[in-house]
Amino acid sequence: AQAKADADAREAALRDELAKLRSELDGMRRARDDGRGQLDGAHSEIASLKSKLQAQTTLLENTRQQSATAAAHFKELAAERDALMEQQKASFGVKERAHHAKVAELQSELDAQRTTLRKLQADSQADKKSVEESQSARIQADGQ
Repeated sequence: AQAKADADAREAALRDELAKLRSELDGMRRARDDGRGQLDGAHSEIASLKSKLQAQTTLLENTRQQSATAAAHFKELAAERDALMEQQKASFGVKERAHHAKVAELQSELDAQRTTLRKLQADSQADKKSVEESQSARIQADGQ
């Protein structure tokens, strides 16, 4: 009877130990499953962050490409502006030279007209003097 009681007590102790071990095993399984859930959540979050990073990288590349295109377009516009300014300067220079040539031509014409006027005034003075001498000679001839 004592051996049976000892065996029953050992069996009960082993059952308690087995129950504890099963409980620990269940706890470990739950922790493992929770860890897997957390790991799956972390993997999902990492995948989401990778996706966001890829989208941001694509956006950055597109922005860089647009910026490069805009810079090239700006350079083209600046070159066109510079060319137009050079044309404008050249055109202004041509107009200015034409204006100076016209002024010089008109000044030359004015100088020629002044010379002609002086010559005509001198001729007129000479004619007047000649007429006066002629009249004086007639008066003297008539007086003799």
